[in-house]
Amino acid sequence: MSLLIVFIICLLIRSTNYFWRQRNEQKQSQQVEQVYMNFIIGKVGSIISKDLEMIFVLVAIALLSLYITVIKIWLCDCGNLSGYSPSEILARFSPAIIVVTISCYWILKLQRISKLNSALIQRINSLPIIIYILFVNAIFLIFFRPLTVFLLPKEKENISIYQEETTIPKLYKKIKNVLYNKKIEDENEIPIVFGLGTVYSACFVLLSVFLCLIYTLLLGFIITPSVILMNLICIGLLYISAIDRINRATTLEFLHVPNPSILCWFLIAEYFFYATGHQPSFSTIHWDAGFIGIDGSLQHHSLRAILLGINTFGSHIILGMTFPLLIFAPFTLRLVFPNLIKSKKIQWNDIKQGELILFQNDTQFHSEVFNVAGKYILLHAARVFVCMLAATVHCRHLMVWTIFAPKLIFEGISFIITVASVLTSLLLLLRIENCIQKLIFQIT
Repeated sequence: MSLLIVFIICLLIRSTNYFWRQRNEQKQSQQVEQVYMNFIIGKVGSIISKDLEMIFVLVAIALLSLYITVIKIWLCDCGNLSGYSPSEILARFSPAIIVVTISCYWILKLQRISKLNSALIQRINSLPIIIYILFVNAIFLIFFRPLTVFLLPKEKENISIYQEETTIPKLYKKIKNVLYNKKIEDENEIPIVFGLGTVYSACFVLLSVFLCLIYTLLLGFIITPSVILMNLICIGLLYISAIDRINRATTLEFLHVPNPSILCWFLIAEYFFYATGHQPSFSTIHWDAGFIGIDGSLQHHSLRAILLGINTFGSHIILGMTFPLLIFAPFTLRLVFPNLIKSKKIQWNDIKQGELILFQNDTQFHSEVFNVAGKYILLHAARVFVCMLAATVHCRHLMVWTIFAPKLIFEGISFIITVASVLTSLLLLLRIENCIQKLIFQIT
């Protein structure tokens, strides 16, 4: 099974080669480069055939719809969409609204500008603003109310009074018996909480969904399949890593994340920088992303910088924010698929607790999180150091300001963004643990 998944991952990685963009030094002919650049950027009117452009849009919409549907089914099966808290309402409706809005924006942008009046053009440009507002609200709610769990409320006790029991002594005796029986039931009753076994992973899955949706909007419908492929490759890596760790571990303490898994996570982040049509040169930046939903005035520089940063370094942001999934994977899969994933060396007596085991063993959990985060950042730092060393050695090279200096600048910015993403994910972990403590205090 693992070999089959590895083979599928290799095929998916090979298929992303169609989304790569050539550097200026790799031009074979001006005509080939122009066609390739137009297809990758996905500018309106760049593809000659409108039918072909519409096919690309429909494929992108279908992939996004399938993506959010699968995520919603997963969260429902894990019990994280059983209640009506703000986070659960957000997870249930916001992704679908964002996908519909993105679809309308892409389809309407296919129309010729000359056939549209100024009012309709303004309304089309307001669709991305709606997506930005939903995205900001989603991120705020994920950090403010990260738990997507549902505490089953207790049944209210009804007191039935008959006509022969209307005297005061009989009423007092009946109420006394009801209160006494209720006290005994409360002492013996076990609270039922839906979604507590996947309380950590559900939050990070939701975060990755919204990041991927805003990422696809900024990349365009041409490169949307590459983002979906990135998610599939990450899921395959998590599954293989979880199976290997469960089979090798003798106790829960040995379920640490191996170095090859961290290395693969790092390589995915670096690879999909190129597999989404980017290159470390200023001439290949997707400047159109800074004008999606924003007029062409000389204002909103900070917002344009944020949009360009997400468009260019989206893979580093998504992989950096979701690296804790490497730690959660064995506990999540063992809870969701107890018959599929079995271990002969370790006894899972507390299998139904799932990721709650990490909360109970908080010292080991925090140590593992710090270990994985440090190694992940160290890999990116090593890459920046090598680029800096190469730029220093080739400081008198003829192409130093064309190849080596831009490469160092891009690597330095990606390293800063990666560190910020990892630190943000650590803050989210601490926020989740704080909310779990409050929930347990409320239950007990």
